Amino acid sequence: MNIIISQHRYCTTEDETIRVLNGTLQVYLDGYQFCAPAGTSFYIPRNVIQSHRNLGSKPIHVELLFTPSNIDNYLEEVTPVFAAQPVNMTRAGELARKFGVVHLPDIPWKDLNCAFNDSTLLISSLHMTFFIIVLHIFVFICDKLQENF
Repeated sequence: MNIIISQHRYCTTEDETIRVLNGTLQVYLDGYQFCAPAGTSFYIPRNVIQSHRNLGSKPIHVELLFTPSNIDNYLEEVTPVFAAQPVNMTRAGELARKFGVVHLPDIPWKDLNCAFNDSTLLISSLHMTFFIIVLHIFVFICDKLQENF
């Protein structure tokens, strides 16, 4: 299992909107935790504590929108810091402070089974399909019985 966790943080200068493109993301927003499957969008105002994690075995992809947009400069500067091993956490902290990102200690994650939501959606879809087929058969039989009377 590939667990990817973003650092627990809040931004002081930008609001953030995240749209999950594929996979399922477990999200922490100011004490509330939920699963965000593909197609989910959520808004994070500035100064709201947040974190995200992927418990699935495949990478997820998200679309990020920052308002006003200045975080792209932060991401451009901090990406090489996190790509280098070992990570220079002092430099990462300096860049975070420069761009209004406040990192916090880890949080206690709840087990919401987010990694299994995709299969749950598939099972729900199969149940719904079965129900629709049975309903059509029932209507067909009722129509045939009405024709005979």
